[in-house]
Amino acid sequence: MRLFVLTAWVSAAQPLAASGLELQSLAAVVVGGVALTGGIGGMLNTFYGVLILGMLSNSFNMIGVSSFMQTLAIGVVIVVAVVLDRLRQQRA
Repeated sequence: MRLFVLTAWVSAAQPLAASGLELQSLAAVVVGGVALTGGIGGMLNTFYGVLILGMLSNSFNMIGVSSFMQTLAIGVVIVVAVVLDRLRQQRA
């Protein structure tokens, strides 16, 4: 989504304009509760994941956290979400 907004904003498509957004996309889907193994998840849950990560990213920007630390934090969020998903699947 950010890539489309960026393309519309600058009125040009740049192949490297939005590099690094793959991690954020994956994180939003995982935080939204979509299983990486497939078969479980939904559009609304993905929207919630995007909302949560958007607020997290905005908060980091407001307090002045560097982009490298933001990437690290998103990676930690992915790992925690995957671990929680695995624990939830083991209980079922």
